[in-house]
Parts: sequence; C-alpha cells; structure tokens
Amino acid sequence: SRPAAGYFQVRIEGDRGALVSVTSPHAARVEMHETTASGATSGMRRLEGIPVRAGETLTFAPAGRHLMVFEIDRRIPAGGRLDLVLHFERGAPVTVPAVLVPTGGDVGP
Repeated sequence: SRPAAGYFQVRIEGDRGALVSVTSPHAARVEMHETTASGATSGMRRLEGIPVRAGETLTFAPAGRHLMVFEIDRRIPAGGRLDLVLHFERGAPVTVPAVLVPTGGDVGP
C-alpha cells in the first residue's frame, strides 16, 4: 500500500521541451519529486515539469529527482516489469520499461 520510488535514466532525443508528467498503465498515479536538504533536515517537493534538451541524459536517482509511484498493480511480482510513460511538451510519449524491486533490494547502476 506504500508508494514505490522510481529511478531511471533516459537520453533525450530531439527537441521535446519539458518533461511534464509520467504515467503508468500499471499504477494509479505517478508523481515527479526532488529530494531537498536544509542543514540536517531533508524532504521532498513535487515537480510539475523538468526542462530537458536534446542529447541530455535525464536522471532520476536516489537522493535526487525520483518518481513516487502509487497503487502499483498487485499482480506484478517482485522482479516483474511495469511500464513508465514519459510525457513531454512536444512529441509522442516515450515508454520506459522498469523492474519492480522490493524494498531494500538492489536498484542497480
């Protein structure tokens, strides 16, 4: 029932404008967030859009930009695949495959 965190890297091809949202056919809701720090306190804030340029690698990683994925389809087992659909200001959406990793599992490179 807890939200999952989403991490990935994707190279931006062409003039796409900003990343404006992420959705998934396997989750009720996906939000873009960024970790913030102020002294010894950390938190996160929701991002409404992320400007990107052609040729840039967009990174979502622990302790930085990340996704919060809510209500993942319970039929997807640990190690199973779910799709993340990236929506930009311009151009067709881009689908990124993701692997569901259990809490405390290795998220890879």
